[in-house]
Amino acid sequence: MLRFICLLILAATASGQGTALQCDGHSDGVFADLEDCTVYHLCHGGRDYQIRCPDGYFWNDDVHSCRLADIAHCCSGQGVCEATSYAEDVTRLAGRVQTLEADSSDVQGQVNSLSTENTALRTQLTSLQGETDNLTVENVALRTELTSLQIVAADLQDQLKNITVPVVPRTTISVKVVSAGFDDPGYLGGRGEVWVDGVQHAMNGRGYNLVIVNERTGQMEDSVRFDTHGDPAAGVSLRDFIRGVPVGRIVLIAVHDEGSTYAGDAMAELNSLGSFSPDIAHRTSWAMISKKGSKTSWFVEDERDRYAGPTVIEAEIPLST
Repeated sequence: MLRFICLLILAATASGQGTALQCDGHSDGVFADLEDCTVYHLCHGGRDYQIRCPDGYFWNDDVHSCRLADIAHCCSGQGVCEATSYAEDVTRLAGRVQTLEADSSDVQGQVNSLSTENTALRTQLTSLQGETDNLTVENVALRTELTSLQIVAADLQDQLKNITVPVVPRTTISVKVVSAGFDDPGYLGGRGEVWVDGVQHAMNGRGYNLVIVNERTGQMEDSVRFDTHGDPAAGVSLRDFIRGVPVGRIVLIAVHDEGSTYAGDAMAELNSLGSFSPDIAHRTSWAMISKKGSKTSWFVEDERDRYAGPTVIEAEIPLST
């Protein structure tokens, strides 16, 4: 009852001055609102003080107090709730308690599940930490071993610096000369290549391609070309070049495309290199491996008629000591 009086005082204070709308024709007392069953009116001296029940409570006009009730029990158009017994209230509260307990049980189950997962994760973390510690130990061991190997490598490097490897001089060189006329099958346009130990040194242009090799070292000393088809002075230039080659040098020659037109002035010099048939026909392929000043056992010369090339010759040449 004290609680009810306090609620009345608080509600009256909160509502301020009342109205006479609900209290007209009523004596002093407490009356239900005709539209809102959560509100009741305190009439006093013709004034109306509207008071709202706490959340979840509704005005019960039979017992003149706010009661816990289902809104479905609110009487439409009368603004009051049907009377409910305390037993019904207790049953309703018990149901709510059971619901809350069930919810609490579910929450506890989730907490237990999370706790189990947390324990598993902690176990995994501990395991991973152990593996990490093992890897750290292995890493330290590997670093120690690496440092040791680096020291050994440095010692070996120092030893290698003091080792003199004797250089075995070459005693021979392998040469290959390829000549193709303009119309030779597979070599349209011609070819003039000179290979020494697998390296191509010729200029590979139209006319006579010459490569000069040192007979002692096997090193290429010069590579020239004379266009004896397009340059009227090329024959003289070829002659003068051969005359200037030091005696003893290895001379390798390949004709590319066509070399007969203006080569006449160089025939005598080509003969001096050991050639049997330097005066070739139009677009004939021709190649020679020779030595300036003397004819050797490895001398090679060959030619192919037009359309019948290419001419390919090879030799293993011993170097002079």
